Amino acid sequence: MLTVSIDPQLFARFPGLRVGGFVAAHLDRAVSTLTRTDLKNALTRAAAELARGGVKIENVASLPAIQQWRQAFAACGLRPSSYAGSVEALVRRILEGGSIATPVPIVTLYGAISARHLAPLAGYDVDALPASTVTIRSSRPNSDWFVPVGARPTDIRSHPSGVVFAAGSTVLCWSFNRNSRQTCLRPETTRAVFFTEAVVPQQLNAAAEALRDLRRMLARRGAHVSTPAFADKHTPNVALRFTDEERRN
Repeated sequence: MLTVSIDPQLFARFPGLRVGGFVAAHLDRAVSTLTRTDLKNALTRAAAELARGGVKIENVASLPAIQQWRQAFAACGLRPSSYAGSVEALVRRILEGGSIATPVPIVTLYGAISARHLAPLAGYDVDALPASTVTIRSSRPNSDWFVPVGARPTDIRSHPSGVVFAAGSTVLCWSFNRNSRQTCLRPETTRAVFFTEAVVPQQLNAAAEALRDLRRMLARRGAHVSTPAFADKHTPNVALRFTDEERRN
């Protein structure tokens, strides 16, 4: 079981914050079935749906979801001009025809789903977590440890207004969407947890649908997935449970 907890103090800044997730076992089984064609098709679908929604490079910054995330980053002490959130970055790369391929196919897949829904998705290796509780809370610069993907710890200036996903003092995710090299998914990952977030109520439907799409896709490919659960102001602590079969294994 993995417990997901939102620090109640965060609701003063983000009263509509909701964090949803599910756990998956036998992830390697599902990932082994993903082909380059599958990933290309996921990216093509994302581009097509963005186009159908009238999303263009010229108007990305004005989209309500992007504006809402920019405001959230500003509340974390980050300037939108120097910090692009994962959703905005993915959408721009897809619209520009660039590749979002990564060495880990599942990351490429959930990146395409994230862009299509304009909602964040991220995954972490459960067996790399130092604790069984993931807490969404304010950053603790004097004690948190964060090793960002593609950068050095000193490249990321921790700010007490930042929001982190943390297992103890180990930060999985900094300011909602910069992931840790210590806990990120790897090709050999077998057990994972996947998260999405909504910082305002208007984002919830898209976030929930993105999480459901990813969950359905993994289940069809042989992963054992839990029921999704959302933590919010009224239910700040939720449990994500592996099935009895997974616990026996």
